Amino acid sequence: MVLEKLQEIISFYIDEPLEIKMDTHVYRDLIINSFDYTNIITDIEDEFEITIDDLTIFLIKDLVQLIIDLNGKQE
Repeated sequence: MVLEKLQEIISFYIDEPLEIKMDTHVYRDLIINSFDYTNIITDIEDEFEITIDDLTIFLIKDLVQLIIDLNGKQE
């Protein structure tokens, strides 16, 4: 489950508990900085064994779709 794994990865980088949903905006809702965003992307790449070239993804649903497209995992 891509969303559940993303929730696990992202939760490590946020200070306050927050429900991470498909319509969550990475910067606005998670309140993270660009360093944390880069670390999150790196962790996602490692977890799913993919390379994410598009660093303009801001919604969780877009990130989930990209992961599915890149490695064929089911949501």
